[in-house]
Order: sequence, then C-alpha cells, then structure tokens
Amino acid sequence: MSWKSSTVVLGLAALMVAGCGGDDEMTPGTDSGTPVDLGSQDAPSSDMSTAVDLGMSVDLGMSVDLGADAGVIGGACDPYDPTSCPDDTAGARKCTVVARGEGEAFALTFECVSAVAAQDRVGLGVLCARFSRPVADGGNADPCRQGLFCWLDPANTALSRCQSLCGGDGAPDCAADEYCPLLSGDPTTFGVCAPTDNCDANAQTGCGEGEGCYWVFGGAGIPIGTCFPFSPPDGGTGAAGSACEFIDGCMPGTQCFPEVLPDGGTGTENLCRTLCDPTAEVSVCTGGQTCTSLLNVSDLDGGLPDAGVPVPNIGTCQ
Repeated sequence: MSWKSSTVVLGLAALMVAGCGGDDEMTPGTDSGTPVDLGSQDAPSSDMSTAVDLGMSVDLGMSVDLGADAGVIGGACDPYDPTSCPDDTAGARKCTVVARGEGEAFALTFECVSAVAAQDRVGLGVLCARFSRPVADGGNADPCRQGLFCWLDPANTALSRCQSLCGGDGAPDCAADEYCPLLSGDPTTFGVCAPTDNCDANAQTGCGEGEGCYWVFGGAGIPIGTCFPFSPPDGGTGAAGSACEFIDGCMPGTQCFPEVLPDGGTGTENLCRTLCDPTAEVSVCTGGQTCTSLLNVSDLDGGLPDAGVPVPNIGTCQ
C-alpha cells in the first residue's frame, strides 16, 4: 500500500448552533485537539479528528483528536453536483450539511434544503454561524452556499467563515498549497480546504513554539509541511518508537506511521517514527536504522507536478 493512501482527520463531533464570533460550540466533545491523519479519506466517522488524506488506509498517522463520536449517518444528495437538488414549489434548494441531535445521538447528513433566503447562501470567505438555519424536522442546516461549509477561520479561530468542501467522492481538489482535513468520516465524508504552513518537517523549521511540522498531502497531490501543536497522548511522550494514533501525538521530528515488520510489510500498530531525508549525506538515523523513502513518484496523481512545485524528500528511520 502506498504512502499516499493515508488521510488527516479533524473530526466534527457534536457541533451545535453557534453565533458568528467565537461561539462555535462542540457539545459533548472534550479533547479540542486536531487529529491529523496523514491517512486516507476513509477516516473513521467518529472521533472529531482532523483527517488529511495522504490516503489514511496506510494511515500516515496524522490524526489530531477533536473529541467525541459524531455518529455520522448517510446523506441523500451530492454537495458537489449543482443539479443534485432541483428547485421545488418553495423555490431554490441546495445540498448541504444538516446536523441533528446531540451527545451520542448527534448525526450529520447531506440533504436538500431551502436556499431562497440570503441567509441560506452565504458566500466563500464570508462570516457565518455554524448550523444556524433550522429545517422543518428539527435539524439545523449549514448557512453557506452549496459546495461550502461554515468552519473556523484559519487566520482567526474566534470566527467562522464559509470554506470550500473537500474530501468526499466527486469533491474538487483543493489548491496546491492547501490540504483537506476531514471533519466527518464515512459514510458522510467531508472536510474543508485549509492552508498549509509550507514548513519543513525534516528540518523542523517554519512553526511556532510548541508546534511541530508534519507532512500532509496538498491539493496537487504533493506532500507539504504544515504545523500542529504537539499534544502527547495520555501517559505517553510521543517519542520515536512509541505507539500513536494522532498526528499531533508524536514529538516534532517524528510522525505517526504503521509499524514496519522484519519482512518489509506493515503491522497493525502505529508508531512514532523519526523523519529523515533519504538523500542527505549525513543520516539522522541511529541504532542501526536507515532512512527509507516513503514517497514513490509513480504514486502521485498524474506523475510529477508542473514545474515550480517541488517534491520533498520524505523518509523515516526504520
């Protein structure tokens, strides 16, 4: 299985109606971390984590736990198809995310809802209030235009703005310098395109204090570094060789990947492994380990990217 078949999961557990400012409320969530799974888009439906698709079946580790089980259910329309919700007698409709229930009964689905009022068609980058549009059967719908979702502003998390949906079947690619942290997993899979920090995960440069640089897949299918606050797991240190589940649970300079077996296969446990550059003259690997490349250019969508988009030298000590 290729490294690319891994995703980054954020997780959208139990989000309730909130005001435009910093009132975004996660109801019963506890851990407000951000799971980033360099793993696949087939991320778990629960676990308000942040999945970033490196493709997560191989699970390049990256999950940043955001908290509780979202209890996601299947949807009835396609948010990426403009013809998915034809007008009805009441007027225009859109396919969008609808939330129902709370606690363990919290569930998300894609549904056709009214898009007649301006409050139902908030545009890209505009301030919004998450799940602020009530629907007839007791749920609350996202206020943004079809193809968008109201989520935390990357530049100011006290605010929410309408941002481009990504991550599901038929979803358009994010920009080359963005990645897709999943907010919800199977069967209602979606995330929002988020900017990367373009940091260097091998050198651990470009991030702030308390943060680590980790590899995620950008919209062009090329790994790119982005920053996450380091949050060691309960009772653990996140040191190289320790068990891990989420991307931010490994110390800066390491990342969560499946264990490598003596025969070259992968095991069922994820371990924090030291990041390295397989082309470096002096290896950072110790204890008889060598730097093994994780990236096969033939795995990249469409092969090599256009000129100007560098492919980083990604490896781990094993």
